[in-house]
Amino acid sequence: MDVASMQSRFEERIFGFQQVAGAELLKKKQENYAVELRKKIRSQNTTKRRAVVSGHSFLLHYSEKENVSVGNLPFHLIKMNPELASPDVNPIEKLRIIREIMVEDTDRNVLDQGLEVLAGVLKIEVDTPFSTIVYLGFIPILQRLMDYKYPTPIVLNATMCLANICNGPHEYASHVFKLDGIHSFLRIISSRNIQPTIMAIRGLANLCGDCYEFSTAIIESNLINQLSQLLENCRDDNLELMAVISHLARNITQNADDISIEQIDKIVQWIGKLIIFQDPEIKDDCLKALRNISKCEDNKKIELILENNLGEFCVQSLGNYEENLLKNASKIIANFFALDIEITQQLLDCGVLDKLLQLINHPSSEIRRSVYLALSNILCGTNYQKTKYLDHEIAAFSMRGLEDADANVKLECSTMLKNFINTSEYGLTLKLIELRIFDYLKNALDNDIEPDFLNNILSICDGLLEAGKQEQYRIRDVSNQIALMFEESGCLDVLENIIGNMEVGDIFQYAQQIHEEYFGQSFDSTDTKIYEVPAIFEFS
Repeated sequence: MDVASMQSRFEERIFGFQQVAGAELLKKKQENYAVELRKKIRSQNTTKRRAVVSGHSFLLHYSEKENVSVGNLPFHLIKMNPELASPDVNPIEKLRIIREIMVEDTDRNVLDQGLEVLAGVLKIEVDTPFSTIVYLGFIPILQRLMDYKYPTPIVLNATMCLANICNGPHEYASHVFKLDGIHSFLRIISSRNIQPTIMAIRGLANLCGDCYEFSTAIIESNLINQLSQLLENCRDDNLELMAVISHLARNITQNADDISIEQIDKIVQWIGKLIIFQDPEIKDDCLKALRNISKCEDNKKIELILENNLGEFCVQSLGNYEENLLKNASKIIANFFALDIEITQQLLDCGVLDKLLQLINHPSSEIRRSVYLALSNILCGTNYQKTKYLDHEIAAFSMRGLEDADANVKLECSTMLKNFINTSEYGLTLKLIELRIFDYLKNALDNDIEPDFLNNILSICDGLLEAGKQEQYRIRDVSNQIALMFEESGCLDVLENIIGNMEVGDIFQYAQQIHEEYFGQSFDSTDTKIYEVPAIFEFS
């Protein structure tokens, strides 16, 4: 080994020793500091006890804003904040000290500020071990302090801490649930003291968003009735209250199928009051809640949205520039039109078709797909809707989707046209030819065509042939255009390969029928291979 290598290894070992020594020194320093803090919190001198925790709220505000941990704050800030914020305090030791304050201190100011420290620790030091929170028994301590025999600031901070725990990992929320935390929050809400109530609703919203079991228990409680009464009696200018209620509505409706019609009606009425606020987050939460309800299996629940005049809100949201709002609004509209009910007429009267048309070329493929799904569902409606569809030349716009770069958008568009043809009178179907449907189909075909998409294309051609047969003079024209379409796109071999390799399935049926029409001959497959077509992607 040369001298340079020996020197390098020696330096590495020295550096390692320094690291170990430094860690031991820090550990010893932390232990000594914790001993000093414990002396202060057990002192008879209230000023000394307050020094341990006072001023921490400013520190938390700074650390959240700057996104730095408590231990890394500049020294000048540490000096002007509580001694418990020192980097010399180990996070777990910090929790033990806070617990002693909460259990033993009789000074309500010390107790209140100790709770503020805990709220910050739970929010910032997210890597605090769950076992420490449980072992030290913080949850029942907080539940004991959520009682109005204590001053409102203490109740508020205790509720905030419990809500923060619910926002942590599932294990945190699970322990709150097991210790009847839902009813602790409900008791706060029933008190009608607004600031603690806001924190309690936030805690319940966090539980709803955590898992199905918690959400179901909250649905079965009296919460929905309590919040309906609260909204009736409270001032409607409290933006923070409205924000937490909208967030709760969003999370609780994730299980909308499990909520009764009466409760859904109340939630929809909440939303009616919440949407008057121009806050983007509230609107986003409201639209997500409505989208959850619009996916219910029970159509009566979906009708409640329209009966409460929220259809117009959804239509207006289609003109929003916020992409999240647009996505949710377009998906709600699509779900609305899946209903076979006359009530959807109010959406047509609100100008929904024109709004959808404006989104056909939107940069987001997800929004474009929702638009085609909505139009597809309109086509399953009444003859009036179909006629209006064609009068608006929406078919001409919609056929452009066959050339879309996104495969899901192309599939949705082809499904829409297939549904239109399968449910329309022959005259309406033949009108698609006048709108140059074969040009769009030709451009959509290629040798790498997806099976689901090809199945739709062949179904469309089959429907056009059936319509052509009703007017004998047009059948030859339709047949020739289909033949030309496959020939010019270079996909005749695709059609023949399908017929030669399939024994069962819709694609075989369509392809064979189309081939017979313009070649005048049929194919008998001897290959037993089954061509498996994936299920058409359903919107959710």
